[in-house]
Amino acid sequence: MSPILAALFATTALTVHPATLHPAAQEAAQGQGSQTTPATPESELRDLGDGLYMITGEGGNIMVSTGADGAFVIDDQFDRLAEKNLALIEEVSEEPIVFVLNTHYHGDHTGGNLAFYNAGATIIAHENVRRRLAEAADKEDGALPVITFSENVTFHWNDQSIRVMHVPNAHTDGDSFVFLPQANVIHSGDLVFSSMYPYIDVEAGGSVDGMLSGLNRIRQLANSETQIVPGHGPLSDEDDVTAQIDLLRTARRLVREQMMEGHDVEAVVEADPLADYNEDWAWRFVSGEKMVRQLFADLMATDTDAKAAVEAGSTADAAETTASAEPPEETAAAEETEEAPETEETAAPAADDASAADAPVPANRDAALDAAVADTSDTSDAPEEENTEDGLGLQDRLEDAQNAAQAAAAAARRRAEQAIDAVRGSGAEEEAASAEENADPDASDAE
Repeated sequence: MSPILAALFATTALTVHPATLHPAAQEAAQGQGSQTTPATPESELRDLGDGLYMITGEGGNIMVSTGADGAFVIDDQFDRLAEKNLALIEEVSEEPIVFVLNTHYHGDHTGGNLAFYNAGATIIAHENVRRRLAEAADKEDGALPVITFSENVTFHWNDQSIRVMHVPNAHTDGDSFVFLPQANVIHSGDLVFSSMYPYIDVEAGGSVDGMLSGLNRIRQLANSETQIVPGHGPLSDEDDVTAQIDLLRTARRLVREQMMEGHDVEAVVEADPLADYNEDWAWRFVSGEKMVRQLFADLMATDTDAKAAVEAGSTADAAETTASAEPPEETAAAEETEEAPETEETAAPAADDASAADAPVPANRDAALDAAVADTSDTSDAPEEENTEDGLGLQDRLEDAQNAAQAAAAAARRRAEQAIDAVRGSGAEEEAASAEENADPDASDAE
């Protein structure tokens, strides 16, 4: 073991993982959980002062500390860029690369591990980074971190204090950011996406609360002069961190409001609650829709009220769908109403000439008229109204019958008047009586 490593182990709580490294382990270093990054300009080297440099390009941003102790590299991008990045570091460092720190396990930050190891570097990371890289390759060899830590660790290197701070369950479950207080520089890892929607790997233990916690820790350490190397995007500052905090809080609130109305993820996506922010924050890897989906997934895992509202809404939607799919029930009463035949009770009763002829006829005109209508006006024995299946009440039918009887009685009265007048005109009393006997009251069936 080198004197440098021996001194380091004597003063820090680190775990060493002996590993046999060979080219077949390159897949492990890149990792199956790696994220696609947007195309960016060719790799560039930027001087931050105090022997510190930032390398931008495709993949996560690299920071390098140079000096007499050797190069300390933070993240190493993709494997295909490793040779180019090694060449850039050689331009600014007369000493070899001693350490590479992985801020998390994604392949755009760890893909160059094997090439940097072959160049003499020792790989360091949080213990969850090693675990996930090992799981991705299904073996514990290759370009895996050989020194791990569980919380925080400080390297005293190139006249700088390189303070590595773990942030649980933020972008992933193994994130770290790096603070160099003497230089007033921070490498945020993927806690900061400069002017972009952040990617939160919920499936790898990431969470919005963890991201906000990490961002707040960075903001507490930073001031208006702090240079912040983000995981992705251009060099940032304290204001950029504040803007991302505000965005995350607002975006989560807007998505949660939709969830509290009982909307599932597809309905929330369709509502597009982040429409006002997409133009400024969306990018190729994290569109507005993807941002909504990862916030929805995070809230379903962490917010019991939002989850309950979504589940209740889904249950209500399912019940409504089931109800609308069933045909309405046809009641027997409705069927009988449609099929009920017309009854004879509503028809006007026909006059019974035979029974009317047998009735006694008074000897004078007024008595004859009264007798003609007497049987049509008595409704004292009519039953009370009741409802029937065809919707027509008995009282309604009775009134119809009475109206018909009254019409028949009026006709009978007119005929009786005509007969009586004819008899009296001839002066024959017997013929008048005979005419009265033949008068048709036409109302015998009115009852």
